[in-house]
Amino acid sequence: TVTVVDDIIPTVSCPGNQDRCADETVSDTYTATGGEFDYTAADDNCTVVSVDYVLTGATNGTGSGTLDGIAFNSGVTTVTWTAVDQSTNSSIPCSFTVNVVPSPDPNIIGNTVVVGGSTEVYQTTYVPGNVYAWSAIGGTVIVNPSPNDYICEVIWDAYHPSPKVIVTETNTTTGCQFTDELDVTINPIQLQGTVKYHNNSHTPMNNVTVRLKDGASVIATTTTDPTGYFSFASVAAGNYSIEVETVKAWGGGNSTDALAIQRTAIAPVSPFPWWIPDLFIDNVGDVNESGNLSSLDALLVKQRTVHLISSFPAGEWAFWKDDGDNINGVNFINTSPYVAYMPYTHSSPVTLDIRAMCYGDVNGSYLPPSTKSMLAVEGEGIMEVFGNKEFTLPVQIMGTSDPEIGAMSVFLNYDDLKVRVKALNSEIPGLIHNIENGWINVAWSDLQPLNLSSNRTIFTLVLEALTPITDAEQLFMLSGETQFADMNCNVLHDVFLNIDRVKAELKVSGPDAEYSLNCYPNPVKEMLNIAYTLPESGNVRISVVNSLGVHVNDLVNEAQEAGQYLMQFDPGHLGLGTGVYYCRMMVDGESSSFNEIVRFIYKQ
Repeated sequence: TVTVVDDIIPTVSCPGNQDRCADETVSDTYTATGGEFDYTAADDNCTVVSVDYVLTGATNGTGSGTLDGIAFNSGVTTVTWTAVDQSTNSSIPCSFTVNVVPSPDPNIIGNTVVVGGSTEVYQTTYVPGNVYAWSAIGGTVIVNPSPNDYICEVIWDAYHPSPKVIVTETNTTTGCQFTDELDVTINPIQLQGTVKYHNNSHTPMNNVTVRLKDGASVIATTTTDPTGYFSFASVAAGNYSIEVETVKAWGGGNSTDALAIQRTAIAPVSPFPWWIPDLFIDNVGDVNESGNLSSLDALLVKQRTVHLISSFPAGEWAFWKDDGDNINGVNFINTSPYVAYMPYTHSSPVTLDIRAMCYGDVNGSYLPPSTKSMLAVEGEGIMEVFGNKEFTLPVQIMGTSDPEIGAMSVFLNYDDLKVRVKALNSEIPGLIHNIENGWINVAWSDLQPLNLSSNRTIFTLVLEALTPITDAEQLFMLSGETQFADMNCNVLHDVFLNIDRVKAELKVSGPDAEYSLNCYPNPVKEMLNIAYTLPESGNVRISVVNSLGVHVNDLVNEAQEAGQYLMQFDPGHLGLGTGVYYCRMMVDGESSSFNEIVRFIYKQ
């Protein structure tokens, strides 16, 4: 047996003087080495004493605690701790001075009982130079920018079991910080939901008034926000009615919807996948409030499209309680064109989503609020006409690859100071129109498609120029609401209209009048208008000559009185092919003669 004695003097690592924040919790590790060790111990180092250390010299007296969790008070504190040599049981002291710096003292102020989904403001006392970091459990925090970061907003969730607001205040000079927490109770919203348009985008309906009523008495009123959201924080159990009202304008209904109503009325099952939910869209299509879809509903939608009527018997807006499956729901009952209600029983917190549609807009094409965009109208030819004299202007469909049209809604705007629209003529059965306030509105749909493979003129306008039009102008603008659809109510996007541009001169008969000859449109596809003026009576001969100078036919060969004349000539009736032709006019008047040739191009 050999006894080994270690004569190394035990030492400890004692830290130097330091700064600490008041109420700061620290976990420092100090070690002791040397001394006679008992090798049966768990380690070879001296044990750091973690209890019964003494704080001396503090301004508020002495204290005790554990080395691994010192809570410093303000002032200058001397910390003493002791290590014990396991072999000799001797104590090795260590002392160091701590300068305790005051920590921030935030105190959150704000509502501790809130309603789910509400926004609440919280704040603490502002200390210049300090910064604040906010967070929340059960809510989303919006912090004001510095130096106003001592205030925040919390958007509370609908519910959370243990919500709270947390702020950490930091002194940017000393680095000391402290955290305060405020426990909150969230009461669930009793009644909430959204109002959105029933289209592909589910457009939020803002500024819709939602009322909770007990009989005729209004219990509470709110208005939907930009997302369409509404809520009632407190609702007692009982029987009520929910009333909605909007001031948004009617829109969306057109001939495409009319065709869909016609087809659905005769089909046992709707042929359109978007005709869901059945109960709601059936109600939206039943504009005459008969209880069934019919061709009369379709006619009323077309009449409303062209402004021949200004309202529907059913109202302007329809509303539907959406149960989330697009089938099971409840139609609201209309009490006026823009107001509807439904019975409601409240027993527990509930989310009630509402869908809205304009009557007649069964395909949900409306995007409220609506603004009219204007498009330029194509014009291949130039028509030269006389002012104060009627002339006709064909309107043609161009560009479509599908010759069959099931529905069309056309909205043309014109300058009624330059031209008067006297009539609209069409050979299409069932086409309806309205001319008012500088607008030409046209609507048509039918179960039999319109085949445009041979004749693409959909209607002809009878016009009169009111002022001289020196430069050839396109007198019409097309509203972006103009729409063409096929028989399955699919919108055709490759369709545009062609209307010739117009150049107008004001000519009068009498001493100041002159001979004239004009042919339009040029080039011509269907009907050539031939306008001419005779300042005096005479024998008139108007003939057509081909490009080789060969006479084709006489159009006029008779004596005529002085005045302005307009006649129409269809080159196809003479079997003419595509090419260049000439219209020749010869007049033997009472005191003068006239000979004029106008070149025109015919395209089959």
